[in-house]
This record gives sequence, C-alpha cells and structure tokens, in this order.
Amino acid sequence: MAVGARARDILRQFLIEAVALCLVGGAMGILLAMGLPPRVGLPALARGDFALAIAAAVLVSAGVALLSDSIRLGRLPFGPDRGSAI
Repeated sequence: MAVGARARDILRQFLIEAVALCLVGGAMGILLAMGLPPRVGLPALARGDFALAIAAAVLVSAGVALLSDSIRLGRLPFGPDRGSAI
C-alpha cells in the first residue's frame, strides 16, 4: 500500500490554488485600475473631468473568464487523460 495523496486530492489542491491565485490577481487588477490612474498624473482624472466607471457586465465576464482559465490551468499538470480524476 502506497503512502501519500491520491491523484484526486492533488488535483483538488491544484484547482483550489489556481482559483485562489486568479481571484486574488483579478481583485488586485480591478483595485489598481480604479485607484491608480488619478495617482499617476492622468490630468483628466485628476481634475475630475470624467469618472472612471467599470460596468458590472464587464466585471462578471472578467470573473467568468478568470475562473474558467484557472480551472483549465489547474488541470494542466495532470494532462488531458488525468484531468477528470475528481
């Protein structure tokens, strides 16, 4: 009997890690996009000539893309034949 994690457990850990990293990266990107332009000296934003707005549909579609990519990339180390171990 072998000692160690099963393939299903390893795949689950890879998927959780990939999703967590993508969500954190996506959140950081959104925060930077909303907070950085006025601070780096973009004159129109600094004067308040227009507001930077991100539509909810854009956030939802970006979130769906992040999650689908993270799941796809989390399965990548297992190869095409081992990706369905869960």
